[in-house]
Amino acid sequence: MDQQKEKPAACATTLTGFEVSSLAASESSNNSTRRRQSPDPKWRAQRNWNLANPDARRAHYAVAQARKKGKLIVWPCEVCGDPRVDCHHPEPAADAMLIICLCRKHHRRLHALLRRQGGANG
Repeated sequence: MDQQKEKPAACATTLTGFEVSSLAASESSNNSTRRRQSPDPKWRAQRNWNLANPDARRAHYAVAQARKKGKLIVWPCEVCGDPRVDCHHPEPAADAMLIICLCRKHHRRLHALLRRQGGANG
């Protein structure tokens, strides 16, 4: 008689935490495929620069790959000796591996000076 009084569980299809998170992820991915989100404005200027300067972009990529493979070892900043450097390309179209190592501060100052003189695209 006790068995007859027992009712079936109210929710026979309970979801585990993993299933709930998977379901939420699939719903959010479905929404993202329906409408395209605009790119992050933070990176819009970088993307535009990359499109406007393909030679410089190739030079940056070549140096990054050479550094990663160990074929190019950078030296400290030529002005102050800071070991954290950016690689400056005087002429990206001429030779991608022709670089000057400058810290961020001196690299930005060099570009500011070049812009005042009518050169350097960024």
